[in-house]
Amino acid sequence: MYYLEQGKGYPIILLHGGIGTSKMWENLIPELSKHFLVIAPDCRGHGKTDNPTGNFSYKLMAEDIIGLINTLNLEKPLICGHSDGGQIAFELALHYPDLIRAIVVSGVLIEISEEYIKALNSWGFKQMGVVNFQQLEEAWKDFLPNVKENFSVVYGPDYWKTFITGISKVWLNPEEFPKEKVKNINLPVLIVHGDRDVTPVEEVLKIHNLIPNSELAVAPNSDHSFPIHKYQLYFNLIFDFLQCRTRND
Repeated sequence: MYYLEQGKGYPIILLHGGIGTSKMWENLIPELSKHFLVIAPDCRGHGKTDNPTGNFSYKLMAEDIIGLINTLNLEKPLICGHSDGGQIAFELALHYPDLIRAIVVSGVLIEISEEYIKALNSWGFKQMGVVNFQQLEEAWKDFLPNVKENFSVVYGPDYWKTFITGISKVWLNPEEFPKEKVKNINLPVLIVHGDRDVTPVEEVLKIHNLIPNSELAVAPNSDHSFPIHKYQLYFNLIFDFLQCRTRND
């Protein structure tokens, strides 16, 4: 597992989104590393981290993060996850609550919605393991070159199609999402969401109401990728929550 490490202090692990790598945090890491020991891995099969089995699931990727925590001897790190990284954070909070301190999630959902399916279909994701790549290349033409480059490091220039096909089996699988099980999360949780995300704010409010010890911050005039493009706003929304968790059990 490849990871970036910068700063010193209380440990925080940053988990990138589903077609991203640790590079998504390159603007945020300098800010956070002034206050924390920041660790930003490339998740299984993403970027510079390999995927020996070829399989993907949020549970499997959460187990990888636990392996990283144990290997680095981290004491109850904070977890900050965006999109797929947020889904992984939910898995960590549900199944490994004694090994982490708190989680920040953004761009998450707990069940597949009609809006979510429409968005995936419009990009070319037809069903689990079935992707129209011509449609995808048109829909993602602005950032697909970066995806192709970032996902060529381990397995070569054509791997991105293998990856997209594999990850579609996660994104379109209702069983990958926790649904109302999130009500069993007892750790502190901060939910951050752009008001123009594909998932409506109303759906995220339901998640907030289900999780007992949660806080909700809605970013104005912000879409799903605002933690990347508006990283200073994102930092401002999460910083107090993170700092408080280093002081209080």
